[in-house]
Amino acid sequence: MSTTVAPAAFGESYIIEPASTAKHTHTIILLHGRGSDGEEFAGEFFDSLANDDEQVNTATANAFFPNFRWVFPSSPSQWDSTFKEYMSAWFEAPSLADLPLGYNIQAQGIRGAVARVQNVLDDEIARLGGQSEKLFLGGISQGGAIAMITLLARRTKKQPHDSSGSDRLAGLIVASTWLPVAADIDEYWAADASAKDIVASSSDRGNTITATPVFFGHGVDDAYVDIQLGREACRTFSTIGFENIEWKEYSGAEQEGHWLQVPNEVNDIATFVRKHMC
Repeated sequence: MSTTVAPAAFGESYIIEPASTAKHTHTIILLHGRGSDGEEFAGEFFDSLANDDEQVNTATANAFFPNFRWVFPSSPSQWDSTFKEYMSAWFEAPSLADLPLGYNIQAQGIRGAVARVQNVLDDEIARLGGQSEKLFLGGISQGGAIAMITLLARRTKKQPHDSSGSDRLAGLIVASTWLPVAADIDEYWAADASAKDIVASSSDRGNTITATPVFFGHGVDDAYVDIQLGREACRTFSTIGFENIEWKEYSGAEQEGHWLQVPNEVNDIATFVRKHMC
């Protein structure tokens, strides 16, 4: 007799609204890495003041982009077979040295996480009046992996709030990450033909999903996600048909290279966002 394990519950999103005197024009959705959550990631992301306090985060966000709404979703807490404990994670990744290890377990978690982020994405696009080109999506480490797959899996059908049917986003921003499907997309998604077909058809979608600008940042000294995995993810996006791709390499970031390098990477991300605001 088989049993089905209920999916873990997702945490609440941590949200920073636009400045009180500013009109909401854009939204950024950023996904945390394993062992973190939305609020903690927000505090670390706005670490110029090194404080997780909501008012500090709000002041920092509003100072950089006063018209932006910032959304930091939270993953579920689930059992991690590597660390032998419950921890927040978008999906289980038994090994980055042996990517095929635990594919079936990864695929289940990835599908659930992508569905969750897709719902957040749709809600935020609705807030923007259906203008998907006003929304940035991104993440770090596991969060970056989910952000990439979520973009690749954008539905081809028109959204209820989107009369144009466009899937293009303002930009994709990922750091210190890898694409679990990069090595062999067909093999990875063998159990999910719909996901495989979406990825395979992405290059034929004209000025929609592949028109999304993409920023990749990775540390050459990243001790947790080898930079070669980031390079493979970048190549996969290029192969699929994304033409506006920025690849940046850094050294000396905190957390053994597995974090945003300050100030260069943070400045590059801010420049990327300003460049692609429309």
